[in-house]
Amino acid sequence: MAVGCLRSEIESYRLGKDRTMNPNPILQRIEHADGFWTREFAYYLYEHQHPLNRLSHMIGVPIIVGTGVLSLATLNLPLFVGGQVVGWTIQVIGHRIEGNRPVLVKHPVRALVLGPLFVLVELLSALGVDLPFILRAHELVFGTHRPAASSMATATAAITP
Repeated sequence: MAVGCLRSEIESYRLGKDRTMNPNPILQRIEHADGFWTREFAYYLYEHQHPLNRLSHMIGVPIIVGTGVLSLATLNLPLFVGGQVVGWTIQVIGHRIEGNRPVLVKHPVRALVLGPLFVLVELLSALGVDLPFILRAHELVFGTHRPAASSMATATAAITP
């Protein structure tokens, strides 16, 4: 099944548009997973499978959060606007590569609250700190407890000639 069609199927199912359809087996496993964090991180992983999309978040989210905090501390509106535009643009490019829409478009609160947390979780995982929900989410999406390589290493290899 094409990635774009799969994304539409996931979106329809998650939004409750057609609960009678036969969902993708991965989505079905995620939907029935125990634990809020496991389910939410599995959805994040599922919608961010391309290494360059994951890398775009590892760059874009810290820019958004960092410039947001710094601009609030210094009351610098141009820094805030610039940081938001750059950070979100990087992530939108990542989602164009992935072939799906950013979660911000579908679920703004989830994107603003959980997005930075999941980037932190990705960083912890890359450093070898795997919480139980991280391992379970990887198993649901990829069929393995541990990813083959960190998203940073995989993305770097993907763009290196």
